[in-house]
Amino acid sequence: MPYICQNKIHFILSIYNKSYGTKRKYFTSSVYDLIEIFSENKLNKNILEELINELNHRKSKAAIKLKKEIEAHMQGETKKSK
Repeated sequence: MPYICQNKIHFILSIYNKSYGTKRKYFTSSVYDLIEIFSENKLNKNILEELINELNHRKSKAAIKLKKEIEAHMQGETKKSK
């Protein structure tokens, strides 16, 4: 049953997010979901930018750490492409 409740919460938050016109694709995702998305999309600059956008709204230690990790990764990729 908690899974059903969780889906309802995600659905409600998704509606809330859309009604206020924010562009937070990962608004309902946990930081652990974001970590997984990052690990699966390290070469996708658009997704990395979306993740950073989402992490700019988060204040947990895990979110701050992930944001720094993504930024460092993006800096390393930029240096490699030059």
